[in-house]
Amino acid sequence: MMKLDPRIERAIAKLGFVELTPVQEESIPIIMQGRNLLAQSKTGTGKTAAFAIPILQKMDENNKLQAMVVEPTRELAIQVGNEFRKIASEMPFRVVVAYGGAGAERQKELLENGANILVGTPDRLLDLIVAKDAKLDDLKTIVLDEADLLFEYSLALKTRKLLKLTPETAQNLFFCVHLPKTLEEDAVKYLKEFARVKTFGGSGKIVDKLEHEVSFVEGSEKFFELVKLLKEGKKTLVFCKTKEAVKELNLKLFKNGVKTRMLHGDFDAERRDKAINAFRKGYSKIMIATDVAARGIHVPGLELVVNYELPQNYDFYLHRIGRTARLGESGKVVTFVEKSEAKRWKEIQNKLGSVL
Repeated sequence: MMKLDPRIERAIAKLGFVELTPVQEESIPIIMQGRNLLAQSKTGTGKTAAFAIPILQKMDENNKLQAMVVEPTRELAIQVGNEFRKIASEMPFRVVVAYGGAGAERQKELLENGANILVGTPDRLLDLIVAKDAKLDDLKTIVLDEADLLFEYSLALKTRKLLKLTPETAQNLFFCVHLPKTLEEDAVKYLKEFARVKTFGGSGKIVDKLEHEVSFVEGSEKFFELVKLLKEGKKTLVFCKTKEAVKELNLKLFKNGVKTRMLHGDFDAERRDKAINAFRKGYSKIMIATDVAARGIHVPGLELVVNYELPQNYDFYLHRIGRTARLGESGKVVTFVEKSEAKRWKEIQNKLGSVL
């Protein structure tokens, strides 16, 4: 590997980097060459550092905006922004994180004072660019993180608008776990000539140290099986499909003497941050959540993920189970399947193939 700036080396040493992960080892040289990239890798394998390190290595020390990272959720934007700050801790670069639900005026002020890296969600990034608060004339690199989600549903139109607004000379980097056909088509369209990295090596599993258990249960039996699991005292993330189901399960557990935290789409920014931080810091060992927590939440030491209700599809399933067994840690996933969910579970199983 190429010689890194000593300031980056010292920063990543403080973060406990011993050796590069496969996605980092393969992606960093390609990014340093200035080539467009489509990278597909397991969750929890250090994808952020795979693009943050070379971006920082190549940056000029001025007050121009040189890199923009697009994230599908505010949680991911905050997390990735913090990772950039840690890796750039000994460098003069400034990072601004922009997302809805936070003070737009403060974000504009930070950009005016000279930001080198802008990390944010598509809607807020578009607002800042259209208003000319974020000037892209000197942009060298744009990263689409969790690119598969950015090209789906309501985010797709905003993501494509963002790409059209960026300079043609900017390097484009797409990172994902799952590579659906639609994303591959968009990659060919927007990346044109690009390198590919796919690091599902080793055992071929999505997560090497992930234990997976499936339990076929019905009605009240499912709840009592969950209570038994929670009494093991592990740091646990429990997924339900809807906010109503989250509230109902949370109340039921409370009545059974189990203390939890909740997270769902109705939470404002302050309440979401409070719940996530309490869970991360261990003030609460159990969180009940919708798929809003399936992406963008990294909780060190998360031991158990429970699919209390199956997600709507394979993609969401993949990101749910990716919350545990990250960066070499071990973890366990327990999936409850009712008769009414059997068909959907079969579809998920068929797509998973031999990766579990």
